Amino acid sequence: MPCGAKPHVSNVESLVKELGGQNLYGKGSPMHIFAIVLREMIQNARDAVVARRFIEPGFEGQVFVRFTEDGKLSVEDDGTGMSRKVMTGPLLDFGNSFWKSSLVQAEFPGLRASKFRSIGRFGVGFYSIFMISDVVEVSSRYWDKGLSDVNTLVFNSGVSLRPILRSGRVNGFSSNISTKVTATLKPEILSFGELITLKPNYSGMKEFGCTLEDFISALTVGLDVSVRVFVTGKSPVQVHDGRCANSEKTGELLRRISFESNRDDVSLRQYIDSNHHRLRPIKKADETVIGMAAISTHPATAQMLLGLRTVGGLPAAIAVGSAEAFIGYIDYLPASAKRDLDIPEATKDVLRAWGTEQLEILEREGAGDFERCIAAGHLCDYDVDPIDFARVHVILNGKSFFMSYPSLAMAAATGGAVIGLLKSSEIDYIDMYTPINEIPGIVLIRPLTNSRSCNLKMIDGEPEVSTSIVGCLHRAILNHGRTPKWELRQTNFQSVFGGQMIEILVVSAN
Repeated sequence: MPCGAKPHVSNVESLVKELGGQNLYGKGSPMHIFAIVLREMIQNARDAVVARRFIEPGFEGQVFVRFTEDGKLSVEDDGTGMSRKVMTGPLLDFGNSFWKSSLVQAEFPGLRASKFRSIGRFGVGFYSIFMISDVVEVSSRYWDKGLSDVNTLVFNSGVSLRPILRSGRVNGFSSNISTKVTATLKPEILSFGELITLKPNYSGMKEFGCTLEDFISALTVGLDVSVRVFVTGKSPVQVHDGRCANSEKTGELLRRISFESNRDDVSLRQYIDSNHHRLRPIKKADETVIGMAAISTHPATAQMLLGLRTVGGLPAAIAVGSAEAFIGYIDYLPASAKRDLDIPEATKDVLRAWGTEQLEILEREGAGDFERCIAAGHLCDYDVDPIDFARVHVILNGKSFFMSYPSLAMAAATGGAVIGLLKSSEIDYIDMYTPINEIPGIVLIRPLTNSRSCNLKMIDGEPEVSTSIVGCLHRAILNHGRTPKWELRQTNFQSVFGGQMIEILVVSAN
């Protein structure tokens, strides 16, 4: 029978198009859209499972993803489930999350006062499903109710019509689950039996295919709930065990997020084998895991897809872009409902401690000059002082080599060397794009990583960022008992972006 449940906005027909669809999450390939929607569906299921853990001590729970030969994708969970009041209220109340509503107190007394935290914050994720389907069914019951208590909302034409509410048993609704969301996929999104095709957003990188199981495995790498995938004609697969920081499976974690088994890349395999042991958990004060990562020591780890920025353990994007500073994953706070990222969820002190441990590991293992150069650049992002660890890539008289900060300072203090860095014509930052690799008479520093270490801003003659390249060099010269003198000089080289000429920031020791 038709019910009074409807999205709580005035223009239902334009809801997804204007607010809950591509204008919110952005346009992209069918796989990009599919990843966004599947992420939101799994996130909602996770929240229900974790909420039940707080209500029923000892409960673990899991999420199930099913894909059937008729093109239907279902995400199920055995979490709290939803009452009829929730399904016809907060679920459809666009922009208002149930977990933040007053109804939570009535439905689950004490939950709001507990330490439960939902990943969903904005109350718009449900509507993303209509980006991949026009036919959607949501069936749910409270976990302690019977199958005859199941309520089902049916959307037969997207959200342009009022949903149909049905009560009673539902075919295919197992006694082991509380909620099931089923979408009949649009043909252009994904057809049954075909591989998922992924194309990283990096020049020269080839597209590759993977199974749905591999795709969901990468998507859920940091989730705190286990996930099983059922594809018609295949054996069920547990793609994630719910453990976010398993030190025994660090190699597996990197292989999952990089799709290593689906790519013919020897260098990727070798880098994982040589570096996975450095991954360390990043935790909040209450021991909640919000990352499992190691500092990057290679300039191409982003192209290797080895680093994920996640929200609640779920990546903001999958297999299209990657973090450069680290390998593994680190949780970030969402800046908005579209999950563009704000800042890491971990405190600066926690990240500094993690980065310091990474430096100590690399030092202990005898990292080479190249690795030290890359890592030092990224460690600056986490306020770790690399002055005694780092190596700096320099060019002099047509030759490139690495030097330590103490060695550079000594060259300036005792040898009269003039050290320079090419400055962007637009901002106080090293120009990373110029092809210039030599300036006569100058020991030219050419960084290998684009990071906060490239900041050139000065305040009263001293570098603003003490752990940046110029900050470390400034302090190293002071340690030699000399005074650094910084000055900007003009060059005859134009920026690759046109306009003004590039300047060079030079330092000498007085």
